[in-house]
Amino acid sequence: MLVSVTANYITLYETGAIGNSVDTMHLVVGSIVLGLYLLGKLQNRTAMNQFVQNPMFSRFLPVIDPRMELYLLIGSVIYFVFCLLYPTMVDNGLFNWFTGSITSIYETPVIGWIFSIIAFFFLITTLMRAANVLGRLMNGQSILNGPGIGGTFTSYQETGTHFEQQESYEDEDGFTDYEDVTEDEDDKKEE
Repeated sequence: MLVSVTANYITLYETGAIGNSVDTMHLVVGSIVLGLYLLGKLQNRTAMNQFVQNPMFSRFLPVIDPRMELYLLIGSVIYFVFCLLYPTMVDNGLFNWFTGSITSIYETPVIGWIFSIIAFFFLITTLMRAANVLGRLMNGQSILNGPGIGGTFTSYQETGTHFEQQESYEDEDGFTDYEDVTEDEDDKKEE
């Protein structure tokens, strides 16, 4: 829905009519901004997926598959490009109503200014995310995991919940080394 309404807005209000084709600049900039927005949502959902491993939070949050979400992100951007190349795909009453409602909100004097300020900060956040993605790609890191993501939350009855960074090393036989971070009962009695 978001992709279709965004494509409808670009074709209706940037080109003037639904039959006109979108120029290359709108196509490229729109695709990049939409992709970065969806990538930010994916990074947030991946970070929230860490909580699902804790039994206390697993009831409230659905389990997501980051690989499937990445495929959906790529598919959404491809669909967006097709909608801009063939604007009749998004020319229906529902999308035109959403687009008209969004435009009327932006044209309202005080509320429109507030939304313009929010849009400015959204643009700054998107530019910062773009710089982060470019930096991570240049360093050969994954764009799905942000800094500090990659551990699990562990719950203990006596000590509460804490975050453990997962680090594992495999030797040539395929065995994984790990470190036991639980305390012995003797150590607790001495304290």
